[in-house]
Amino acid sequence: MGRIGIVRTCGALLAALFALASTLVTATATATATAAVPAATPSVSNADAVQAASRTMQSSSDVEITLQGASVGGLAPPAITGSGMFNFRAARGLIDLNVAAPGGLTAVHRTLFLPSLVYVKPPSAHAASLPAGKNWIVAELNKIESTSANFPQFVLQEEGLSPLLELQQLIWGAVSVKTIKARDLHGARASGYEVRVDLQKAENTATFFNAPLGLAIKTEINSLGTSGGGAGLGLPQISEKVWVHDGRVVLMSVSPPGAGVGVTTTSFSGYGVRVAVRAPNPGSVVDVTRLTPAAEKESGADVA
Repeated sequence: MGRIGIVRTCGALLAALFALASTLVTATATATATAAVPAATPSVSNADAVQAASRTMQSSSDVEITLQGASVGGLAPPAITGSGMFNFRAARGLIDLNVAAPGGLTAVHRTLFLPSLVYVKPPSAHAASLPAGKNWIVAELNKIESTSANFPQFVLQEEGLSPLLELQQLIWGAVSVKTIKARDLHGARASGYEVRVDLQKAENTATFFNAPLGLAIKTEINSLGTSGGGAGLGLPQISEKVWVHDGRVVLMSVSPPGAGVGVTTTSFSGYGVRVAVRAPNPGSVVDVTRLTPAAEKESGADVA
């Protein structure tokens, strides 16, 4: 397959896999910046929900996620589910997303999260469209602009599967907290809270630390069609519902602003689990920039 054919095939794959995920709120940040910043006003930063998110970011856990798209004409698309594990303190983790495959089967789309890199392994049927011998795609989180030619939301969409942003945005951008109905989760009663998160405030903090999250949140704000601080325009905010037990988060449900956009739900369990996530063999990896026509013209590389 020629270079342009690969680009189109990969572009179609990414669009298909993340048409749902890209409407939801998500990306990552390094754990170093997390511990150092007083994110919210004193009254909000001391709220149980914010304190629980901060403690969660200092631990590790198993996670399960559900991506539910908005209903259209009264019909909701099937939910996409996934599972994985994260060491939040080290900003390392993985998510295996269950996606539809030919013949009514289910295939696994794996994403690895490292502090400054994201690795994506598409299902085998789509990996065949990558260059010979390559079955992983990699992108640098601090070089989102390098993917903007053909895949402007690649990092945001992949990081959208990570619970790191849900926690980090809450810590950095919480502006109000209210109590909601408690729930029985993992055999225990969990207290519920709804947190309003100001994305512009979160972006400003991330940008101050030159964290990859700043660029991702900026892309997210733009995708929401809102403006941060423009005359007469409210700052972009999202709602994060959090359930807390024993001082840590056990469930989060995140919805962007606007009617019927969609919801991503993340369940946390098995705190303290050992998480070992390493980069794939370099020989099996292709940089996402090599799958764009602009990068190919610059390098002259033949990735067919």
